[in-house]
Amino acid sequence: MGTDTAASQQRESRRIGREELAPRSLAHRGRRTNHDLRPRWYSPAEVAVLHGIGISKVKMKIATGELRSIKDGKYRRVLPKWVDDYIREQVERQEAA
Repeated sequence: MGTDTAASQQRESRRIGREELAPRSLAHRGRRTNHDLRPRWYSPAEVAVLHGIGISKVKMKIATGELRSIKDGKYRRVLPKWVDDYIREQVERQEAA
């Protein structure tokens, strides 16, 4: 059991060391280190995963207009703002009831 603890502590110290070095190694080159990794839009399948519901339910909400979407070629896309708007509307509806 002692070797497991020592090994995990060693891995943890290496991980912390890499995290500490990454910003400095990029900063000295004048590069920006903060990247916005939020998606520009979601597919209906991604919206389903975010909400914890099935894709058919998401498609139904899109078809009825409850959830806004756009058509990008043959694909349907949902902007993150529209997902936030949908959630806000659901919360307001629940609070009003």
